[in-house]
Amino acid sequence: YLMNDRYGRGLTYDRIGFTSFKVASIKFDTTVTYQNGQTGKILENNMVIGTGRTMLENVQTMLQNMRSGMPYIQGEFNLKLLDTGHASTPTGTPVIAYAVTERELIGGLVIEGLGHREQFNQIKAVYPDPNSNWEINEVIYPEVGSATDIALLAEDNGRRLTKDISLEGITNPNLAGDIASVVLLRSRKKKMVSFTATAELHDTVVGDIITITYPSLGISEGKFRITSLKISADYTVKIT
Repeated sequence: YLMNDRYGRGLTYDRIGFTSFKVASIKFDTTVTYQNGQTGKILENNMVIGTGRTMLENVQTMLQNMRSGMPYIQGEFNLKLLDTGHASTPTGTPVIAYAVTERELIGGLVIEGLGHREQFNQIKAVYPDPNSNWEINEVIYPEVGSATDIALLAEDNGRRLTKDISLEGITNPNLAGDIASVVLLRSRKKKMVSFTATAELHDTVVGDIITITYPSLGISEGKFRITSLKISADYTVKIT
């Protein structure tokens, strides 16, 4: 889609980071155990690409259904599965791109908890079901009344916090449920930090996992994924 000059963007070979696509394809083909105990590939994307959307919108939709990002590195588009960050397997020990301490920080660090508006205890994922003539079906995680559901509700004082997601590229209910579980856990675990760092962070890219140690905020080797990165004219790096 990125390279096809009739149906897609028509990018030339030198604009594609082929190695990253190869690594991602191997990871997608890995057999894993889903949250419901079933096994299968970590991702199988079956998607109708609509012509009523822009190419950018189509790419963004594909990436959302692939749990992936597409960082632009040294003139090339790269594909990056947002997994643990291990180079060869989606479930291995994370590879830390940089261990950030107060030595690299300029002007401190800002941390933000996202609160109930971005924290959920139930995810409803809709997907096209091939077993029902491609009608839209729904997977709910966690299953209502399950031990996980009861525990999460108790943590949120009995208040149901639901998020609806659309997985138009997923046709496997096990995969839909697995992605729903990832979305839920991410919403409950994540905190957002932003800071300006010294030039040592130049080699990091969007999607990389870094650790941050900042004792005054009680953070010790906390793992964070880079979602935005901007190199300033003075060679410092602004990171979220």
